[in-house]
Amino acid sequence: IYRNYVFQDWDKGKANENFPQHTGGAVLLDGIDFWDKYCQEHPEKILEFSDWMGIEIRPHKITLDRLKNLLAGCVVSDMEKQIAELKNRLPAHSAKPLMIQQLEELEEKLEKAKRPGQ
Repeated sequence: IYRNYVFQDWDKGKANENFPQHTGGAVLLDGIDFWDKYCQEHPEKILEFSDWMGIEIRPHKITLDRLKNLLAGCVVSDMEKQIAELKNRLPAHSAKPLMIQQLEELEEKLEKAKRPGQ
């Protein structure tokens, strides 16, 4: 589990501040049957992580295509926000070439992200 990278700046207090509001628990989207094998090999790590979060962890089987589409949707949404923020910062006249270049690059990446698998 890569939780040490994802939550690298978090301590128990930060976890306690954020996770308990999710009373339904944490859902692990499992497209490769990771959960069962990991639970058998490292039950103490699962229990320790669940205790650290203060909520249970529940697996949810999902196809890899569905997982890929969910992640791609997040990338597209994030890029759309970045583009909107950059456009809001553009001055009405005399936009800096670097800003125009950043906008063009983001829009190109967005178009590619909207066509997964190409």
